Amino acid sequence: MTPEQAVELADLVASIRASVEDAAARFAVVAAGALNLPEVAASPERHEEVAPPSTDEQASIEARLAAAACERCPLARGRRRVVTAEGPHQARLVVVGPPTTFADERDGASMSGEPAVMFEKMLTAVVGVPRDEVVVVPAVMCRPPDGRAPTPSEAAACRPMVMAQVVAARPSAVLVFGEAANAALFGPEPPLKRVRGLWRELEGCPSVATWSPHECLRTPALKRETFEDLVKLKGAVAGP
Repeated sequence: MTPEQAVELADLVASIRASVEDAAARFAVVAAGALNLPEVAASPERHEEVAPPSTDEQASIEARLAAAACERCPLARGRRRVVTAEGPHQARLVVVGPPTTFADERDGASMSGEPAVMFEKMLTAVVGVPRDEVVVVPAVMCRPPDGRAPTPSEAAACRPMVMAQVVAARPSAVLVFGEAANAALFGPEPPLKRVRGLWRELEGCPSVATWSPHECLRTPALKRETFEDLVKLKGAVAGP
């Protein structure tokens, strides 16, 4: 849904609500006359005041809406859904995870299934934050067909949309999870094994890359290196 469509929908809902309230007031007057009861004045309208979103929150909303409608590469033609950023609009930690899988597309969330269990344990036990306080977005938001890896051109097409959602969250740090996410954001050289655990700037945001839960599940020996890298994030995202 575009911002314009959202505004139109909100106007329609408000119009319907006003019509219903007016009809109810008219019915009360008619009913009072028919029953020879004293007329009861309609109570004044009471509208809940909803604070408008902040500029930062609006930027995040717009970035997610734009990502959901993205058609920048051929993956848009075969997708069932776009897996955009999930979580709060602003967060101390943003995680850019592996490209969207079949399970992610099915569930509408990045790092679903068994990787999700490991991911949540990593966040709470090592970094010290729960998943619902973290923004998570896949490095490539549309699932490549037949389980293949995204091509460099597909990753490059997706990167501006991913980074718009990352920057809008105003994080203290970004965690880049996995070889594919690292290549999508920084390029394939140098490989992850040479840069993991190093602080690098990602469009103004300090970031650390490490092995993803998917890679740790395939190669358990990588868990120790991942643990070491995640410890570095703890201080950067700790609360005041």
